[in-house]
Amino acid sequence: PLVALPFFLGGVRPWVWSGVTGIFVLGMVFWIWMVPSGSAGAVRVSKSWLLLVPLVLYALLQAIPIPLPWLSVLSPERALWIERASTALGVPVQGATLSHEPVRTLLFTARFIFLALHAWMLHAILARDKDAGWLFALLFIVAAMEASYGILQALIPSLGVFGQATGNGAASGTFFNRNHYAAFLGMLWPLLLARLLILRDESTGRVRGVAPGSSFDQAVRHKQIFLTLVTGLVLLALFFSQSRAGIVSSLVALSVFVILGGGERRRMLPFVAGCWMVMLVYGSAIGFEEIIERFNAVEESAPGRFNIWQDAWRMVLDHPWTGVGLGAFSRTIMVYQSHLPDTLDIVHAHCDYLEWAAELGLPAAGVLMAALWAYWWRSAWRVNHLARPSGRLQPVDSLYRARRLIRIGALSGAAAFLCHEWVEFGGQVPANQVLFVTLLVLMRMGLHPAPYTSTNDLPTGKSGSKGVTQE
Repeated sequence: PLVALPFFLGGVRPWVWSGVTGIFVLGMVFWIWMVPSGSAGAVRVSKSWLLLVPLVLYALLQAIPIPLPWLSVLSPERALWIERASTALGVPVQGATLSHEPVRTLLFTARFIFLALHAWMLHAILARDKDAGWLFALLFIVAAMEASYGILQALIPSLGVFGQATGNGAASGTFFNRNHYAAFLGMLWPLLLARLLILRDESTGRVRGVAPGSSFDQAVRHKQIFLTLVTGLVLLALFFSQSRAGIVSSLVALSVFVILGGGERRRMLPFVAGCWMVMLVYGSAIGFEEIIERFNAVEESAPGRFNIWQDAWRMVLDHPWTGVGLGAFSRTIMVYQSHLPDTLDIVHAHCDYLEWAAELGLPAAGVLMAALWAYWWRSAWRVNHLARPSGRLQPVDSLYRARRLIRIGALSGAAAFLCHEWVEFGGQVPANQVLFVTLLVLMRMGLHPAPYTSTNDLPTGKSGSKGVTQE
């Protein structure tokens, strides 16, 4: 999903994300069958994930028909609509669903279950495979592909998205919407930066005990330079998406990265400066005029977005307790839109938090939003209180730094996404959903490269006994 969904238009087409979901489920069943007996189910799952169960059940409840008297209590506005339709058509109605579009609610619930399965499977794999080099190699490939294509779109304004005739001069990669593209890259680059900092330990011999200047050390340095260039291109592509919220959210991510860095802050600053330098140098050659104009035009587009929020809020007030149904916002908002002709529709609220409130109702949406932010803050607190392994040997300290950096990268990317969603709807895009769920898993994983395969490989003390134990 991390590769297929971004490449195929962000997965926004129903046939794309449903097809990827089907293939993923089949692959997961095969994986469970192939792994050693009981090892997949033995993975400890955080209690935070148990919140998914009532949310899924609640979404299913929205799509189940209930008697009309119950509907009048839970959603009076929905019951009123049903009664008016029954009177107009002359057809008696005994019951109806809470959702205005129960079929879409079931489909979106299936996507929600898919995201939960993806999180569980990734958690199980990383719990068995401590060296996540394959995962970061995958992320770098996706990032390089998206950034390169986005920069080409900025250089060649006529170059559009796959299946689209022409572009608009802004970088959008393989996404239809440049804001969704910016949200995707905004989640990616902090994680890539964390991996670069881990490679710096390898290049200085801190992890594997390789002497500086050796062939291995030079190979790691060359790899580090190349990946630094890729990360800089990602930042450049994000900047040329001309997404104001995406750029501001990236600054939030950068601040979170440096703040949580703590003792690593001095080591981080050269890499942060290097990545931004690549973006600024190439950006200066291409030109920043259009991006500056986009920031100056914020007053022109704000009234339209404010009108959308007002219309969406009226929908929330009419369905405060149970909402209009998961995934039903795009059709229901047509009844409430007040500033567009009937031939046009809003589709999304341009604020995921507001859209959740409209679809799920204030209680359920409030629980979901509180859980997400509480999970983020709890994970950030754990990073600052992550126990340093005992012992003075350098390899042990390197394991501690690697595990901490990966968590910081995931936290920074997730912070950018959570802030971006206040003014956009990138959270409705399957590719962004899958990447965000991946970050949620990495926030709490004790993940690190494995420099030693067993305790026999660890250095010994003066007495010949093992100085440390393998974590």
